[in-house]
Amino acid sequence: MVVLKKYYYVLVQKKLRASSLVETLVATVIIVLMFAVASLTLNNVFKNSIQNNTDSIDNQLNYLVYQYKNEQINIPFTDEYEDWEITIQKETKKSEKYILFEATNNKYKKSVLKKLVDVSE
Repeated sequence: MVVLKKYYYVLVQKKLRASSLVETLVATVIIVLMFAVASLTLNNVFKNSIQNNTDSIDNQLNYLVYQYKNEQINIPFTDEYEDWEITIQKETKKSEKYILFEATNNKYKKSVLKKLVDVSE
């Protein structure tokens, strides 16, 4: 029992070397810089995912295709949907007729195009 008390006394008295204030500040600055870089990277990823998301306009174009197939809209057709300008027009290439459904976003410089073969006439 005496040996255990003596061993315990030696362990308790042994002190760990403390860090200096400068070392602590340097470590803190490194950690803050890592979090700043991580947050900027995540911000950039989220911003790009929002800008490249065309689901809303794709749904609107599909709705307009449906309306065209059921003869509910006349061509040429123009419309605005959120930040998108939608145009529908006929086009002929190499004796084939197409219906072009085009949506352009001037804010993000994006364009979405759907092309249907015109079987009317």
